[in-house]
Amino acid sequence: MAMQGLANLAEQAGARPVVINLAAPGARTTPGYHWRRARRAAAATIALIQERRLRGDPVRVHLGCDGGAGMLYAMALTVAARLAGCSLAFHHHSHANLDRKRLLLAMLVWLGGRRALHVALRPPMADALRRRYGGALQIATLSNAAFVPLPDPMRATDGAAPTRPLTIGMISNLSPAKGLDQFLALARALRASPGVTCALAGPAASARDRMAIQNSVAAGEVTWTGPIDGADKSAFYQQVDLLVFPSRHVHEAEPMVVLEAMAHGVPVLATDRGCIRDLLGDAGVALPQESDFVPAALALIRTILNDAGWLPAHGRKARQRFEHERATALGQAARLLGLPALAPAATDGRHA
Repeated sequence: MAMQGLANLAEQAGARPVVINLAAPGARTTPGYHWRRARRAAAATIALIQERRLRGDPVRVHLGCDGGAGMLYAMALTVAARLAGCSLAFHHHSHANLDRKRLLLAMLVWLGGRRALHVALRPPMADALRRRYGGALQIATLSNAAFVPLPDPMRATDGAAPTRPLTIGMISNLSPAKGLDQFLALARALRASPGVTCALAGPAASARDRMAIQNSVAAGEVTWTGPIDGADKSAFYQQVDLLVFPSRHVHEAEPMVVLEAMAHGVPVLATDRGCIRDLLGDAGVALPQESDFVPAALALIRTILNDAGWLPAHGRKARQRFEHERATALGQAARLLGLPALAPAATDGRHA
């Protein structure tokens, strides 16, 4: 999503980016998946060389770095790009590669050479890149906020205290890695609270996860809208007063759902993974990873129920912080792409 967003910004500024998607359908554990992805990587290598010959001028290759063994495909493309005389910009979206030094990323950094640019999501991520992979790296930052449109201000949360029951929401690819079990446990604990409702959105990652959600729905603990996008996603954020995101995902860095919630003026309660604490600032709460999430969440919800000013204040902070992050990120994207200042896309809740 982030790499496609970067291409969209370049197109808006009049550039002619060529987008090559290496993602392959199907389960990653099957031989067919790797065969399909290897074929796409080979086709991308050919397209890259052809593009370089066609344009004549220097070509910059923006390459999204995989969080796992997919780094091998990035290595092959890196070698091809260097042989073709292209410059390289590596975009880092996985924090797992920064929590400790990993051999595959170290090899990719070496293959990219000293002139390659490394793009981190936030300053703490840039600092981690330097610590793990070399202080001489050329590093820029580009927040995912550049790729999240502002909702229509008339539809976004206006900071007023809700008159309906407090709605706690979670939206994601729903799995234990993203904290689904924690959210369902929180919903179970809140079932006896008449002033609180719990809402889920997003696809279930497995049959087991789907069953767990359906059991919670049957027990009256949550509502579930399933996969949503566009206007439906914007409507979901507008009905939610607090986004809960108890992710344990090893690659979590700067989640789009957190940015989308902030864009809608929704405070966030999350686990402190990747860059989440730095992103939220005072617009929400990032709990330490070792915290017992459900009791901590219940304590915050009690605070919200007893303090009518908490949600309006933090909702305003969330929206204001997102607007600042987005303006900064658009400037970062313009510098990275070597383009004039990028005008924010027209606000449209359908695309939030």
